[in-house]
Amino acid sequence: MKSVWSLLLASAALFASACSDGEEEVVKSFSDYELNGITIKDGYYTDTRNNREYRIMEIWLPPYSNVMNLWFAENLDYVDSTLEDGSWCYNDNKDSCKVYGRLYTWEAAKKACPEGWRLPTQEDWNSLYSVVSDRIEPAGTKLKTIDHWQNSDGVLQGTNRFGFYGLPAGRKNAEGGWLPTGKFAYFWTSSDSTSELAYGWQLTHETDALNYGVYYKDHGMSVRCVVENNYSSEIHIEGSFDSSYVDEIPMHEGKLEYKGQTYKTVEIWGKTYMAENLNYETGNSWCYNNSADSCKKYGRLYDLETALTACPEGWKLFDSGVEFTGKKLIPRESAYILAEYYAEEIKSEKGWVKSPGSNLSGFNLQPAGGYDIASEAFFDAGYSAYFWTTNSNGSTSENSALGLRYSDYNFHTPSTKNYAYAVRCVKE
Repeated sequence: MKSVWSLLLASAALFASACSDGEEEVVKSFSDYELNGITIKDGYYTDTRNNREYRIMEIWLPPYSNVMNLWFAENLDYVDSTLEDGSWCYNDNKDSCKVYGRLYTWEAAKKACPEGWRLPTQEDWNSLYSVVSDRIEPAGTKLKTIDHWQNSDGVLQGTNRFGFYGLPAGRKNAEGGWLPTGKFAYFWTSSDSTSELAYGWQLTHETDALNYGVYYKDHGMSVRCVVENNYSSEIHIEGSFDSSYVDEIPMHEGKLEYKGQTYKTVEIWGKTYMAENLNYETGNSWCYNNSADSCKKYGRLYDLETALTACPEGWKLFDSGVEFTGKKLIPRESAYILAEYYAEEIKSEKGWVKSPGSNLSGFNLQPAGGYDIASEAFFDAGYSAYFWTTNSNGSTSENSALGLRYSDYNFHTPSTKNYAYAVRCVKE
């Protein structure tokens, strides 16, 4: 961070240039982030010490709170004269640093992060673990990269579900020698246990878990840097964070051919769902605002009687009480509104005017809006998603639909009499 004195000098220089004789006044200003603090542009931070660019990830603690940590989503790769005796490229091969980042002793790790960033504490890692654990798949699976890992039999392929990019960078042992890349990842915390040991976290080829332990401080291990985003002037964020990792998450995707159209499908906890709204003209159904382009974008809107027979043979309407291997969609009763996914994670990335989703689940819920048949009025396209459901016994009632507004965290049950909504089908 620049000193107050340097800021005053910069301001004086600007004032002088703006008021020179015989010239039109030109006022140039510096934004806060150019003078001090951290700049993140389009999800990347540039370490000015060596101009190395790092992908950054957001972790909300907990989800939907207003507390957020920013983490490096890549292993640190920086060395200077104060660090060179305590850091290495794996197997002393510089090309390994380009792929995996450097390995640092604990003392070097504490000094290695750029100004404004810090080595995560044990509490930081515990918070990260609480966010990524116990949902969808094991924590280690979610943090591992999709490739580079040589997992043992029975260990799941990494999904990189949160964009952490946990690479198997290996480890340099305190007594010399190396634990191999492809099978191990070790990360330092700033929290020590004894004069010789400090806490760290590990991913390995032998398990799907994310674990922690204590390690000799002379080990060479990976470093991730973190900062709490308290919305101060010292952190300037431009553009959106990189979400390209979402498109690379291994999904159990498929296709459904029906009435001359092809629909994407996704498997979630053993059930196969359409990942697009039905767009088949039959019975009482409408395109939003009677526009064919809306049908291409959002699918059609159907009254309940038509919706009950619209699904392909062997498929049915979404069951509002259906179980996903012991996990349920429970309107208004759980933050996990679909098979342990949050609302943001089932919403499509495109189509929402406000609060678009990450589609982390692959369900791709689209804001198709609805149609008030009695008043012939369309409503809420781009702002709300509504779709028809049945009860567990296949019957319908006044609560035979679910809705999700752009600002909602949970489903609600909208009016169904004389309304038309989207149709999603699930394979029987």
